[in-house]
Parts: sequence; structure tokens; C-alpha cells
Amino acid sequence: MPDTQQPKSNKWGVLRHLLPFPGYRATPIIIALNILVYVIMISTGISPIFPQPADMITWGAMFKPLIMEGEQWRLLTSMWLHYGVIHLAFNMYALWSIGRALEPLIGTTRFSILYILAGLGGSAASLWYHTDPAVGAGASGAVFGVYGIFGSLLTTNLIDRRVRKELLSSIGMFIGYNLLFGLTPGIDNAAHIGGLLAGAIGGYLSYFDLKHFVLTGSQRLWGTYASAVVIVGLTTLLYFNVRMPVDPDKIIQDYFALVDQTMQAEQDSTLKPGTEAYKTKIVDQWKTSLEMIGEIPQERLNEKGKPLLLVVSRVSNEKYKAAWYNHYGVAKGDKTMKDSAAIWTTKANIAVAQLDSMLREMK
Repeated sequence: MPDTQQPKSNKWGVLRHLLPFPGYRATPIIIALNILVYVIMISTGISPIFPQPADMITWGAMFKPLIMEGEQWRLLTSMWLHYGVIHLAFNMYALWSIGRALEPLIGTTRFSILYILAGLGGSAASLWYHTDPAVGAGASGAVFGVYGIFGSLLTTNLIDRRVRKELLSSIGMFIGYNLLFGLTPGIDNAAHIGGLLAGAIGGYLSYFDLKHFVLTGSQRLWGTYASAVVIVGLTTLLYFNVRMPVDPDKIIQDYFALVDQTMQAEQDSTLKPGTEAYKTKIVDQWKTSLEMIGEIPQERLNEKGKPLLLVVSRVSNEKYKAAWYNHYGVAKGDKTMKDSAAIWTTKANIAVAQLDSMLREMK
């Protein structure tokens, strides 16, 4: 494995790992850069304890609407920002604790590249998973990635088996505890898991290079480059499958506009069941309205909104079935389907009357 050269003096004990030395440069430099960014931020007047989301966005935090509009660089800049000194201290301590053991093992260059890739993976997972436009920041995705690297290597034969079990147990406890703690509101567990998986990918792909070094003494970074291809590829895949934030008010507004348009079409005597025009302007429109209802996040509705949604859903469902049976019953000359259309039309009219009553009460 990569040669490491410990500093000549050990008078500072473990604190010597706060300073770089050959074979151990990335960890202290990354910590220093995070602290430097934090100091510069608070020197501009940003709160050192509870910075505002708007300030974090200005400095490059994750914000889905801006990222999807072209500011993809936020996937990387956000990993250097922190929501206050406590957030910073926790992440940097976790990084220091694992970095001083892992970096000398895998080498500074490999450590640096995989750290950045893990941060990218964490940001991508967070972007993909969350639908609300929250403001995200922190190095925790990258830090989890470092633990993922070490954890993956501990499942191989690269490290002496006499120490593997104890180290793996310690790392597993750290990961498990923090993932459980991450269930607390306001903590981005998606970034933690994304970074962890990205780190594990980097660790496993780097195993072959590290084993090659043990056997031949020759350094190579093929696994690291392969990790970059895989993680950037996965990031791209997640980016193009991002779910945009849902605005219930906008969906409901669009829904009622569509319903009004479709009901007016139903009054048009020139639109005959069994024709393509009827299918397009009535059957398909009711189907679209039903799909729109499915997009509304029920957890974001108030006490009046939830029962209203149920009635609205009934209207679309029963109107769609009535139009569908009416259209295909006429097209196929099927009396049973025409009778079904009449039944669903009656049910739909009852649902429409109930909806009108609820809307009048809410005014």
C-alpha cells in the first residue's frame, strides 16, 4: 500500500494529524478548506450558529429549482458549506477520525478523488430523492463516503483479518447510529446514503489497484478512474430522473380549469360518442384530470383539502368511466356498455352536486 512517512516528532500525539505530512495531506487540507469557507461566510455577516437558507443559496448551497435551471455546480459547492459551527464541527471531527486511518492506507490522490466523488454522489441522491425545494449543504455525504470506502475495503482481504472485525464493527456502528439519527426532521439521510454507496463503489473498485500495489509495489489509479465514470454516470442518471417540486395549489387550479373545459365540451352537441373527437375532448380529458389528482401530495393538504380531494377524485373517476362506456358502447354497438354508461353518469352527477355543495361552503 502507499508509503507513508510519519512526522519526526510525536510530542503532539494524535493532534499531529491536524497538520499535513507525506502520505497524509488531503484530510487536513479538506478540513482547513471547510473551516476557511465557514470563516469567510461569517465574516460577511452570516449567522455563525443559524445561517439563513437565502444566505446559503447565495454561497452555493443545494437548491433544486436553481440546479434544474442550469446551476449543476451546486452539487459540488454545497459540500463545502455548513449550517453553523456545530454542523461544521461534527462533520470535520468525523472526517478527521476516519481520514487519519484511511488516507495513509489508500494514498492521498485516491483519497482526494474518492472524497469528491462521494460528495457528488450524496448531492445527486439528495437532489433526486427530495421533492420539496429544500436548501441543502454540508460535507456529510462525502464523509459518509469515506466511511463507505473503508467499510468496503474491510470486507476484502486487503487488511489483516485480525483487525478487520473490530474496525468493521466500529464503522458499522457509526454508520448505523448516524443513519438512525438521520431520521430526525431536517437531516438529509438521502445525501448520507448516496455518499455511503458512492464511497463503497470507490472502495471496491480501488481494491484491485491496492492489491496490485501490495503484490508489485507499482501504483495505479485505474479503479479510481473507473469509480469516477460510474459515479458521474449515476449522477447523470439521477439528474435526468429528478422529480420537480409539486405545487398542490397549481395542480388544483389547473384541474378545475380542465374540468370546466371538459364539462363545456360535454354540452357540445356536435361531439358524438364513438367519434375520435369525443374520445379526444371528453374521454381523454377526464382521464387526464384523474391523473392530475394522483399528483397532489395528500400530506400537504389541510383538514378541508383532504375531504375535498376525495370528492374531486370521485368526480373525475366516475365522469371518466361514464364517458368511456358511453364512447365505446356507441362505437361497438354494445348495449351492456351503454347501460353501464348510464349508471356511471348518474353516479358522476351525484358527485358533481356534492362537489358544488362543498365549494359553496368553503367560500
